[in-house]
Amino acid sequence: MLSIYKDLQSLLQIQFKFALIQNGVTTNLSLEALFQLKELTNASLLVSIYDLDGNFLLDFTLTGEMIGSDLVKETGNDMKQSTEVISKVVEVKKEKKKPAKTEHKTEKGGVLPKTAGHYLFGALIGLVLMGMAFGLIRKARSTNSDEQK
Repeated sequence: MLSIYKDLQSLLQIQFKFALIQNGVTTNLSLEALFQLKELTNASLLVSIYDLDGNFLLDFTLTGEMIGSDLVKETGNDMKQSTEVISKVVEVKKEKKKPAKTEHKTEKGGVLPKTAGHYLFGALIGLVLMGMAFGLIRKARSTNSDEQK
């Protein structure tokens, strides 16, 4: 967890500072002290973000209700329920049979021709030929200028 935190800081080139606000008193927290916090009862966590030069970028406050254990438990229950819903959806999709591939037909019942073109391939060949022509012209001009000198 600590390595992810350090990687995030170095990638974004920012610094985090944490402070605990309790009864109007702000107390700075180290990262280790932050990881040792169990709950935020009657307190808020102030997170300030600075760039590497120490210039203030933003701050936000997290309350105990926002990050409490009830929220984590509810999220865990929701995740369990979501896996059940996803497995049901997968089962329903497996039960559905794919319809047979129908051929597209004209109004009179004739089969339509396949009209897909190979435009990209043709464009690439044209680009290669143009490059070769450019190279030959440069070579011809350089040999002509060398012969005239």
